[in-house]
Amino acid sequence: MTSTVRAFVGTTTYELVVTGELGPSMVERLHGFDAMRVEDGRTHLVGRVGNQASLYVVLEVLHEFGIPIVSLNPVVVPPAA
Repeated sequence: MTSTVRAFVGTTTYELVVTGELGPSMVERLHGFDAMRVEDGRTHLVGRVGNQASLYVVLEVLHEFGIPIVSLNPVVVPPAA
């Protein structure tokens, strides 16, 4: 199995940056994402996603509430030594 295939099989941690400050009830709707910090009028959300369908659910919630997404990136964790 190549590393590319493994990336789609396991969970991946993502950082989502959105415009505005999200309240606790909104963060709760994001299925496992946590608000890590708020700066410059943006909220940084970090969460583990088991598959793309789960990621799309989070994106759909943000879309439904009109919350602009600034960026979405996988969090690269260096391999253990």
